[in-house]
Amino acid sequence: MIYIIVDIIIFAAIAFYIFFKLNKQLGKIDEEEKKIIETKIIHLKNKQFNDSKKKDTKKNDNVKIIGSKSSASTNIDNLFEEKHIEKLDTQSKENLKKIFTKTKINAELFLNGAKVAFETILQSFAHDKLDDVKNIISDKIFNGFKLANEKRKEQGKSLTTNIISFDKVVIISANIIDNQANIAVKFISQQINYITGTQNEIIIGSRDEINMVEDIWTFKKDLKSDNPNWKLCATSHS
Repeated sequence: MIYIIVDIIIFAAIAFYIFFKLNKQLGKIDEEEKKIIETKIIHLKNKQFNDSKKKDTKKNDNVKIIGSKSSASTNIDNLFEEKHIEKLDTQSKENLKKIFTKTKINAELFLNGAKVAFETILQSFAHDKLDDVKNIISDKIFNGFKLANEKRKEQGKSLTTNIISFDKVVIISANIIDNQANIAVKFISQQINYITGTQNEIIIGSRDEINMVEDIWTFKKDLKSDNPNWKLCATSHS
């Protein structure tokens, strides 16, 4: 049995157009659900405020993914189960075993971190604070997100995004090319997304409609590097 010590797991990224495709509406929410959502939003805002207070002492080089030796031990004998994957072929399963063995993590840790990253990056994108997560996003993706934010600001628009829950977070592919590991993750989540104008008027979306959003993010890591961070290298949206 192998035990490892793992720090805060944070991954990254988002296709910047997902906020504008609200075509899978689940309908208006009732008052009880609104209270739940309001509590969720307050929690996210408090987290954002606390993160901002720590910014002076915690620069983006402190954003950790996997591998720091400061948290509790974790058993990785069971690298992954069927619940962690979706339609993975034999080669992808073998690749996944090699990747997790080399990086000393398992699927549960990886996917838990992916969910944390999903919320973190969505909020960083919406609040135009991409520099906070720059070191876990590839240059190409970072520049694309930055350009989208600049265009939005030029148009006087503001984006609000809140994740209500995750329906599914699974690994759908894994490969190794020239010692670079690539893992694709499917996220199906319930979100509230809307864009407002200069007068705080709703332009796209709604403040009280929950929508199902499906995304696929691919993360990469150099298996020869001591750097524990994974970086987003590709995104797609259904």
